[in-house]
Amino acid sequence: MDEEIQLLANVVESSDDAIISKSLDGIITSWNKGAEHIYGYSAEEIIGKNISILAPPQLKDEVNQLINKIKDGKKVYHYDTFRITKDSKKVNVSISLSPIFDNSKNLIGISTIARDITKQKKSELALKESEEKYRSISLKIVWTLFYLQNLMVLFWMLILQVKNYLDTPKRK
Repeated sequence: MDEEIQLLANVVESSDDAIISKSLDGIITSWNKGAEHIYGYSAEEIIGKNISILAPPQLKDEVNQLINKIKDGKKVYHYDTFRITKDSKKVNVSISLSPIFDNSKNLIGISTIARDITKQKKSELALKESEEKYRSISLKIVWTLFYLQNLMVLFWMLILQVKNYLDTPKRK
């Protein structure tokens, strides 16, 4: 049994994802290397602090809402949001929250798994901007062709008028 527990601890510790446990009032109780890498805080610095330390001011309520969902028996899967690192940088994360139960099936805490999706979000934004630029250019091309076509029609009409004028016998 001790070997299984150690194996599970090694899995958690070696994950690139942040794996965090916290009490029902949001106090961080465990923090793996993935969390250190994503957020910049060492376990020693962050354990014992409230999880809201990672949320920007405008998202403090979001943290409590997510905790309340778990308390209400719901789970949170792949919720995209952003958090703030130790050096005040914005990091986009996808978080999943799950309840932690004791042996008597009492809810005693919350497990959070967070994946850094900042690069993915930047790529999505760049793709969206590229698509908008392509759409804009395509629309300009279509309108330009439309105007050129109309210009050609007018030009041919003018040529026909000139031709008719020249072909019409002149009165003396």
